Amino acid sequence: MIMEEDRLSELFAGFEPDLSSDDLFMSRLEVQLDAVELVKERIANVHRKSRLAIIVASVTGFVFGITVAVLYPLIADYLSSVTFTSATQADIFDSYSTYILLIAICACGITVTYAAYDITLAATNKYNLSPGRLMYSRT
Repeated sequence: MIMEEDRLSELFAGFEPDLSSDDLFMSRLEVQLDAVELVKERIANVHRKSRLAIIVASVTGFVFGITVAVLYPLIADYLSSVTFTSATQADIFDSYSTYILLIAICACGITVTYAAYDITLAATNKYNLSPGRLMYSRT
């Protein structure tokens, strides 16, 4: 056991690694820290743009919901006036007309809200807009 330790000591005694200078180390460290800061800024910018798109989509969904709530009686009256050639079709439609209308409203609401989100996100990326530039720009 002692011989093995002596052999290991001899191996490491001759080992003298080349150490880089402090200036070289610091310059590499600064470059890497700058790269990290750049990534952090881009991630923060993406989060701001996503937050703006979510706010626009939420407002759009709210406006759509209010509009549908106001127009619901008119839409329901229009659907009740639809006539069918077959009595079976009329019975089925009368039984499920409320569900059909609600499913159609939900599908339209989801489509409109997602479209608003997607358009806002595309516009902020295309024109390099960010919420800070939108709120505080004077042009």
